[in-house]
Amino acid sequence: MSTARNRILRNAFVLGIVGLVASPDAASAQAAAPPAINQADTAWMLVATALGVFLIPGNFAFVERLGRRRAAAAQPAITAPPPGHVPEEQHA
Repeated sequence: MSTARNRILRNAFVLGIVGLVASPDAASAQAAAPPAINQADTAWMLVATALGVFLIPGNFAFVERLGRRRAAAAQPAITAPPPGHVPEEQHA
């Protein structure tokens, strides 16, 4: 079964490469100059980088804090007796 699957994948790969090489746009795409990078592209990349630098760690910290609060709320509260409290066993 894996031999038939390998043959299908190999044929699909070969046909895909042939289609890319034989396309009429292949020659014109190689001759065309790459587009120039303008100020809007640069500004957008700086904004996206700043958002990623600040929002990803901030989101991580928020989710961690939320998880700790839920874990703390799920545990029973341990309360200490008030000062001056004498357990009932020690009453004379």
